[in-house]
Amino acid sequence: MRSRVSRLLVRPCSTCPLRPPKARKKAPTGAPALFAEASSKRALVSSNVSSLREHIELFRLAALTSPVTETVLTDRGFDNVVRLFQIAGGRTVVSRTGRSFGDAAIRRNRLLIERGVPTPAILAATERSALFDFAPGTLLGDLIDTQVCGSEAWRAVGAAYRRVHSVDADVDVISALGVDVPTIDPVERAHADVEGSRTGIERRLPEAIRYLPALHALIDVAAHSLRSAPVRLLHGDVNMWNVLVDGHDAWIIDWDDPAIGDPAMEIALLDKHASLFDGVGLDAAFFEGYGQSCVEP
Repeated sequence: MRSRVSRLLVRPCSTCPLRPPKARKKAPTGAPALFAEASSKRALVSSNVSSLREHIELFRLAALTSPVTETVLTDRGFDNVVRLFQIAGGRTVVSRTGRSFGDAAIRRNRLLIERGVPTPAILAATERSALFDFAPGTLLGDLIDTQVCGSEAWRAVGAAYRRVHSVDADVDVISALGVDVPTIDPVERAHADVEGSRTGIERRLPEAIRYLPALHALIDVAAHSLRSAPVRLLHGDVNMWNVLVDGHDAWIIDWDDPAIGDPAMEIALLDKHASLFDGVGLDAAFFEGYGQSCVEP
């Protein structure tokens, strides 16, 4: 199995304890790894000093000792700056920078863990960065891409999503996530989504327009199921890069856009993303782990 860690850039973290250096146009010899990235350009130096100070604050809030090594994760699937830190004693933590975090992210994360959702705990957060417990594993996208995503991995992913979708959208969930309760009729919404895609289909794949009436007919056939579907917790950004797999275990990561709604919609979207990788979609073992077979309307 190809390991992501083997492709990472590992650097020593030379500050112990971490202390913000005075801003300089050029990083001095022995400067912290974050600060050492800066070029002689003032704006870039300012950006790196800001990042360094933010990480100092994260470690302070988490009551952790300074890291011994810092690893910058660079690969597909990352839309934030992600760093892996080794702390004296062997503990590993991960930081993400570039999103809106703060107290809201901590409240959301605590609720997810309390409800049994398999996701790493947030140890501390500022407005732009968060420090997480380390979750081992390989991104699902890498497993599929290298053709080593077997039944065990798919079963683990299915079990992880089962735990997500078992969380009812009660008052506490709605409050912690800061989401709105869906009010539009799901059948009307499905028909509207199909019609909303018409312009794009006419522009990019005009020969597919003839299938839209059949799609509308399928929605009508599934109307009862759509209207009686449970309202549950949804990840909101399902794709192959937001799942980590390690043997029998899987973690759902990057809870930046949670939602509530019909779990079947999220599974269908996950199936679509999987098919873009291998042309097949979700493996049968996924549904074994999920505890429910895939039934067409």
